[in-house]
Amino acid sequence: KSVSDFNKRFSGLSFGSKKGAS
Repeated sequence: KSVSDFNKRFSGLSFGSKKGAS
């Protein structure tokens, strides 16, 4: 709902992709 939430989700996606997680 906040920019922080979006940033966290985006960061997680980038990190997950790097790790190879879904």
